[in-house]
Amino acid sequence: MVAYAFFDVDGTLINTRSLISFLARLWALPGMDPVRFTRYWDGLRDRVRDGIAREHLNSYYFSVFQGLAVADVEAAGRAWFDAQSRKAGFYNAQGMALLRAQREVGLRVCLVTGSFPALVKPLADAIGVEAVLCSVPQSVEGRYTGQMQGMPCIGAHKADAIRAFALERGVDLARCIAFGDDASDQPMLDAVGQGVLVPTDARYAAEWQRTFAAPTAQGAIHG
Repeated sequence: MVAYAFFDVDGTLINTRSLISFLARLWALPGMDPVRFTRYWDGLRDRVRDGIAREHLNSYYFSVFQGLAVADVEAAGRAWFDAQSRKAGFYNAQGMALLRAQREVGLRVCLVTGSFPALVKPLADAIGVEAVLCSVPQSVEGRYTGQMQGMPCIGAHKADAIRAFALERGVDLARCIAFGDDASDQPMLDAVGQGVLVPTDARYAAEWQRTFAAPTAQGAIHG
């Protein structure tokens, strides 16, 4: 029976918060009204400061996608990854070493993340991973609705996602291993035979603090 190594992405394999980092490109997309985006940013910042659960933050994040063309967002996602992955320190060296080690002992790899396909697919392609479980913003006729398709892939929903994945593919989770960097990854780590916390790069924590300390959307995404 095939066994998998399940990897969180942000903070585990890469040293950036992909959704937050993507805000600068999201702001500039065709059809994005600056006034609407500023109101959205204020709502996002207030939710973070109020300690709203990550699952709700994840759903709120995608609400501003309403009306945007999927093709435009996917193109922006590829451009985001191309630019970010060229930067020194983009990849978490320890996380990537662990990924290579799991492959060497015969495990397949699956990425499990609250980010979304436009950002995760370019990463998966770059590191040669076929299986991805992630949050999926809903779209109809090529445009996003601002709603989610299913549950955000955060917290307990990560564990639900890998259980469904295992059931579909006949995977024995007791023979699997999972890697994450945050308390929100714990349900996923508990759902497999072995769960491992990967040390987070200091730059990763600083990105969150810098972003949400900014008083305006412009300061947050361009500062």
